[in-house]
Amino acid sequence: MLGKGKVKIHVTVNGVSKNITFDDVLYIPDLRSNLISLSKLGEKGVRVLFDEYKAQIKTVSGDIVIKAKRSGRLYEVEVNVPTPAIFVTQAKRKPVPFDTWHHRLGHTGTNTICKMATKNLVNGLNILGELTMRERCKDCIFGKHTKHPFNNQGYRETKVLERIHVNIWRPSQTLSAGGADGDDKSKIGNSGMSFYQRQG
Repeated sequence: MLGKGKVKIHVTVNGVSKNITFDDVLYIPDLRSNLISLSKLGEKGVRVLFDEYKAQIKTVSGDIVIKAKRSGRLYEVEVNVPTPAIFVTQAKRKPVPFDTWHHRLGHTGTNTICKMATKNLVNGLNILGELTMRERCKDCIFGKHTKHPFNNQGYRETKVLERIHVNIWRPSQTLSAGGADGDDKSKIGNSGMSFYQRQG
């Protein structure tokens, strides 16, 4: 025995697909067949019914969860084996432009892709055309923005004290990179507030 864990199987009972999970399954590579212990099933509270040609495993409520057909001196459980899905990109057969590889490689820098191509560091990296971007990548530009552009024109005051900014936030406990704490004491009045006059 090399291990112990859980195993999930897929079976079809009366046209209904079911997922069955077995706990405390022993992994023994030398066994030629996968065996189900009836005594262990009995400990879980399920019932096993046999006749000459088949066997049924039922829950406490009477629902059939597994059916088996007799084969020699054993009863075989028909398990649904799902067909694996395989996804393949045929990069070696069809070269694509530099821009496509830039997107495929998660918007990797152009210098890195050129190095990979010229030094043959990646098998199948076939680039169609020149080793340069045909146009600037909009996704990269947008992703590097520190802020969005201000599209609205906004309003500019024309009179003195038409708009004031009040600072009611006390000095920051964490200093900025320049050593400032956000508290300009030269502009604090008796009220503890800062007033800034915006010039028109």
